[in-house]
Amino acid sequence: MRFLKEGTGRWAVPPAFAALLAAALLITPVIADTVGLSKKKVNKAINKKTNVTTLPIAGVRSVGTGSTTLGTLSLAQGNYLVTTTFDARRNSTSENISCQLRLNGVGQDQSSSFTGTGVTSAEDTVAMEVAGRAGAPTAATLSCSSSAGTGQINHAEITALKVPVAKVVK
Repeated sequence: MRFLKEGTGRWAVPPAFAALLAAALLITPVIADTVGLSKKKVNKAINKKTNVTTLPIAGVRSVGTGSTTLGTLSLAQGNYLVTTTFDARRNSTSENISCQLRLNGVGQDQSSSFTGTGVTSAEDTVAMEVAGRAGAPTAATLSCSSSAGTGQINHAEITALKVPVAKVVK
């Protein structure tokens, strides 16, 4: 699992997942019914049901003691898998940085990074995701706060993959 949080793994997994999903959507209609199915119809169905939207959050963003919104990605009604990756840097001893990724009105994921007394300039690579169905236009929001008010977020992005169905089992 460390591969998913560090290095190139955290950047390679979302595009690989999107490619796998696109391939599955391409193959499914072909297997289901080959009569009267053209390449044009298959591509139209895939384009209609699937798309990827990415919001890169440029530069180093400072995080205060209150919740700081780092980025908001507007989304149309539909089913989504929303992911985010970023680096969280703690710049004082015993600082705690807490972040939330929300698909507004649908669900959220959160993370917390903490280093004990005496450690400064510690950095964590964080990945979060949330999936669900938005019954109306919505937004995916990444926000963070710092217990000391000196934290920083870098290399952040929010990616939303629109899928035909998102089934959340509770």
